[in-house]
Amino acid sequence: MGFFGRPTLQIPDQTGKVALVTGANTGMGYTISEQLALKGATVWMGARSEAKAKEAIARFNAEHKNVAKKGEIVWLKLDLTSPVDVIASAKSFLSKSDRLDILVNNAARMASPFELTKDGLETSVAINHIGHFTLTEALLPLLRQTAQLPGADIRVVTVSSGLHSFISVNNLSTKEDFNTTFSSNPASVDSLIAQTKRYNFTKLLNVLFAAELQRRADQEGTPLVSISLHPGVVGTGGALDLFPAVARPVMKLLAKSPLQGAIAPLFAATSPEVRGNAEKYKGSYLLPGGKLSLASETGRNEKLAKELWDLSEKTVKEIMEGNGSI
Repeated sequence: MGFFGRPTLQIPDQTGKVALVTGANTGMGYTISEQLALKGATVWMGARSEAKAKEAIARFNAEHKNVAKKGEIVWLKLDLTSPVDVIASAKSFLSKSDRLDILVNNAARMASPFELTKDGLETSVAINHIGHFTLTEALLPLLRQTAQLPGADIRVVTVSSGLHSFISVNNLSTKEDFNTTFSSNPASVDSLIAQTKRYNFTKLLNVLFAAELQRRADQEGTPLVSISLHPGVVGTGGALDLFPAVARPVMKLLAKSPLQGAIAPLFAATSPEVRGNAEKYKGSYLLPGGKLSLASETGRNEKLAKELWDLSEKTVKEIMEGNGSI
């Protein structure tokens, strides 16, 4: 049985490829990085904490010291909270790497109390969407450049959630649309319901973003594959916190391990099936294990996806200008 649960499919050799994985020092992000590096890729571990990143890299090196042919994991300082910091990290990466084959937008802030960043953005939107939007856009020139190399196979994988289907919005035209509390009562802004709705909203933004990225790449003739996906409920503290306390012990038993959760992102990032059937997978939405599915009706709304892209560009530009970075 192959790694993806398919009889003949394994992660192919990744020697010579470069990947960047966000939120990669722990949980599913670490596992994605680990598996890519074990297949020979150079993996940049996007993480805020140098200490935690270096601890994770040391763990990888220690656990796999007897694997002769493997790639390496390298820390990239990456704080997705503000576009200013994201751009700085992207510039650092661009100065050190001359190619990028795989970008996995994995990091996420889970259901949390309502809080604005220093840029005036709801923090979950800032980290889960705007940070990844900024990073991807900053790295697009290198992705395009890499796509021109012989045998290139460029993938952008954005980790969403099946919970995106539990939220619906009609328009995304102002910064206030990013900062909605999803609570009609100020006293319940930080209720579990409101916190979960805000998380679900960011996961909807992930789906819309991935689909619009694909449409724009197709229009300009860039041969990349952009995929969003639901990895399943992975048994980490943050994911389990989405459920009421009384249900968490049961959900922990039912939840996927980080390795099981990583199957869909790794399939999206490396499977020859995706490249061989690119038209089927471009802009697609996957379920756990890499099964093709459909995003929610709102997630498939092209008009809303375009609005999101335009609003994201405008928001990032305003933040950069406000910080004297443009």
